[in-house]
Amino acid sequence: MALLAPNRTVSHCCPFPHADRTFPPPSISLSPEECVEMGTNVTIQCWNKDYGAAFLLHKDGCSAPIQHQDLDVVGTATFTIFGVTPADSGTYRCSYRPWAYPFLSSPLGSNVTLEVTPTPAHPGGSQPHLSTPGHSPQTQTMRN
Repeated sequence: MALLAPNRTVSHCCPFPHADRTFPPPSISLSPEECVEMGTNVTIQCWNKDYGAAFLLHKDGCSAPIQHQDLDVVGTATFTIFGVTPADSGTYRCSYRPWAYPFLSSPLGSNVTLEVTPTPAHPGGSQPHLSTPGHSPQTQTMRN
């Protein structure tokens, strides 16, 4: 049973667990690593070696976890961010809630940093084309 301070409530959907340092922090990996082009799908994996758990993916600057995944057995949680944009750039960490202790959480683990770069322009795609109706750019002439 969780005890709350007077006038404090815990939302049913997202109770905030107490970080317990007796649980080892999870490990994390990022694929592809670090710098990716916009539109790429990115996978972040989190794991621990001792507990079946609900894994939480945290992004620095966000107050709540951005994704969660429940694992029935010890293993690896795989989080995919589809078609990344520059807004997805940032530092990510994981934590987990062991099934046997749902109101406790591991401390945040190590971090990975994702940098999303704009997609490079296709060759010739960034240069303006000068044309007038009925004329191709190659046949235009300039008059003085």
